Amino acid sequence: MRASERYISAVVFATVLGAGSIVARADDGQHCVLPYVKILARDGFTGLTDCSQGTVDAHRVGEVVASGKHYAIIDYRYVTKPMVAGGVSHGGQRILVIESGENFRGGYVLGTPPFYTISIHGKSVYIDAPQSQGNEIRFGDSGPPERVHLAGDLTRLSR
Repeated sequence: MRASERYISAVVFATVLGAGSIVARADDGQHCVLPYVKILARDGFTGLTDCSQGTVDAHRVGEVVASGKHYAIIDYRYVTKPMVAGGVSHGGQRILVIESGENFRGGYVLGTPPFYTISIHGKSVYIDAPQSQGNEIRFGDSGPPERVHLAGDLTRLSR
């Protein structure tokens, strides 16, 4: 790795940690990454944030700008550990929305499996589902919509 690449990697890592991220491995070697963890905890996020309880893999997909406000879009995926010996793990995926790097607006639950690829084009967030089943979250003047049709399900912006 060249010196410039190491510098860029260090700056990106420091920026993510400054936003309050968990970037660690749980005791059992499971991966655990969750950007904006301090904001999520403060603003009532109900998803898995305790890496000792399972695997969290979340990353910032990009940003939507609507009416001058900036919304970070996070692809959040998790798998819980079984609660009892012989129990089953549970998992899922959400699209999380952070407003102006300061407030958790909510998230959209995706019916999984399968996990969806998330992309951003202009003021819209897309999942790789057929358009006929719902694959777009279009941000308006007031930000993310309260309800949206995604992958065949009507889902609400929720915490």
